[in-house]
Amino acid sequence: MSIVFNPEKQYRCTIIRGKAQNEIDDLLPAYAKVITDICPCEKSIFIELFDKAIVKYLYSPTQKTIANHRTEIAGKLFGMWWEDENGVVYASERTVRLMESQDNPEFFKDVITKMQFPNGMDKIQTTLDRIKHSINIRPVSYILKVLLLSEEQGFALTKDEIAYYILNSLEVLQGKVSPELAVSKIIDRRKRKIFKRVEYPGKQGSYCMQHITELLNIIELANLIRHERTKKAIIVRLNRRELSVISYFAESAMDVPDFNVYSYNLDDSEQRKKLSYDWIKYYASSDDKASMFATSVESLTKAEEKEEPWHIPGPLGIDTTVIGEEGERIVFEREKGRVRLFNERLVNKVIYFGKQRGLGYDISSIRAVLGPSAEHAIYIEVKSTKRVTRPSNPLKDQFDLTRNEWVAAEQHKDNYFVYRVYITNDGIFVFIMNDPVALRDTGVIYAEPLKYHVEFDEKAGRLQEWKN
Repeated sequence: MSIVFNPEKQYRCTIIRGKAQNEIDDLLPAYAKVITDICPCEKSIFIELFDKAIVKYLYSPTQKTIANHRTEIAGKLFGMWWEDENGVVYASERTVRLMESQDNPEFFKDVITKMQFPNGMDKIQTTLDRIKHSINIRPVSYILKVLLLSEEQGFALTKDEIAYYILNSLEVLQGKVSPELAVSKIIDRRKRKIFKRVEYPGKQGSYCMQHITELLNIIELANLIRHERTKKAIIVRLNRRELSVISYFAESAMDVPDFNVYSYNLDDSEQRKKLSYDWIKYYASSDDKASMFATSVESLTKAEEKEEPWHIPGPLGIDTTVIGEEGERIVFEREKGRVRLFNERLVNKVIYFGKQRGLGYDISSIRAVLGPSAEHAIYIEVKSTKRVTRPSNPLKDQFDLTRNEWVAAEQHKDNYFVYRVYITNDGIFVFIMNDPVALRDTGVIYAEPLKYHVEFDEKAGRLQEWKN
């Protein structure tokens, strides 16, 4: 029996509210740094240390907003930490991975693999209502499949269409409507010049569309879609440079969610607790295919860029097989170009050392300025990160320097530079910091030792033999 799709059956399926896209991109590395520094630890200690540490990354914070960053955003929405039955808090797998990769879109791809309705992050009343309405869907996979199908037929969807026919459609959210049927319905309505928007009597547009905007923002932060504003509508397009990841998501569009909320008896208080703990552990774990989520420079940057004083247009067309780390490649090629413009014969003085560990810098170059110091050496350490949005203004950020890098900074002083490279959807931006040791000494930046190498002999303590 064929299913008749009635999109007029609407249901508001919200997600936890985050922050503006740019603010999320700014704060994500800070969340990860704070959480990995203090975990594992007991819950009360986690609350105290997280709140104390995150304050310096926030503007005009209140205790309420600080708690919201810890619980609702870093905890429930992004699954960056989880608490076990004994009250011990741990950094999630994806948080640890983010610290290593500095790849924000990769992080968000991993988040949305676990996005589902219903879930265990919502208040129990919300979950019960979704169970009552038989909600059961992987919303991101479904959206990406619909976008694939629509673009294959030569048209792009508007944000209003995604809202009305997918994310606010009861029958879609119940898993009853195939992506093919949803696309067919949208095409039919367009031909008949029927255009629908999510509306609730007596409610403003922000209430009607907020939950749609929140979810689409996260998919865009994962680098899988783009929003294009026209005079008549907001168009949502796939980022086809991420087609392999998009296809991976789309394959599971009609699969039931992996986490079965329906298996819990939520009339029982103990079962509610079990749902909460089970969900947190599930949601904080990384997807089996997380290794395929790494974001390339080419998938982020656009062909046309605006020139700014600290802005490197991208993509640069660099051979990715020559040098491994993308930020280092970008700076190396840019530095060669800078020196070449000064004096072609001096280009050979720009040397890449990225694969040679222990030096404390990635690239050696020269000042290449008029005067007697033209060929004086400079040393560049590259710290790169990938994100969808451009860095905020004013800027707050952080990175780690190893002991070797700090020693090199102490040794080379004014000849030592740190290039903080932001690879974004708006192009490639570089924040250039000269002589971090002097900046630390004058209070412009804050720097603390992260690790201590300890050597000892018998005078430092006592040797004991422990027997069973």
